[in-house]
Amino acid sequence: MLNNKQIAGKFDLLAKLMELHDENPFKIRSYANAYLSLRKLEGNLAEMPKDELASISGVGIAIADKIKELVATGEMEALKKYQQITPSGIQEMLSIRGLGPKKVKQIWKEMDIISVGELLYACNENRLVAFKGFGVKVQEEIKQKAEYFLDSTGKFCTHIYIRSLMNFWRILKKIIPIKRYLYVGMSEDVCLKYAV
Repeated sequence: MLNNKQIAGKFDLLAKLMELHDENPFKIRSYANAYLSLRKLEGNLAEMPKDELASISGVGIAIADKIKELVATGEMEALKKYQQITPSGIQEMLSIRGLGPKKVKQIWKEMDIISVGELLYACNENRLVAFKGFGVKVQEEIKQKAEYFLDSTGKFCTHIYIRSLMNFWRILKKIIPIKRYLYVGMSEDVCLKYAV
């Protein structure tokens, strides 16, 4: 089941993808506002009735319907439509901090770059500076962010590992009454040593 942060993230992505495709600015703003409202909301969105969702500031009936669709199916048709017409590399670029839809659109449409790898290659060849709004400093920042993105893809932050491990520990403690425990390692094979 999707949590609030994941649900909010879908609306953020939808707004960004719609902006890439020059859709209605009013709709884009409404999805972006929904993201801002939902990401910091307390209470479980998945369990709220539709009328309660619709009453949340920045949501309304149409977005409440989309939240219910997400909770029921795990997908949103509107988002799916834009994901299908947008190259996956362009969608990845949108998740690079500091690269908003306007810059990504320029990279895609004017420079004909459709992946983070191609973007990094273009930075290394000093090609971005030939385009309006992309000076040497901007190109260098994009290069660093693209390198970081590629380097960190598929990796997890330590605090996420620890949170997952703590959840596992709580479940394990209910099954096996463990008095003492010790975490061993911080890799894919994180171990939990315990003494009963």
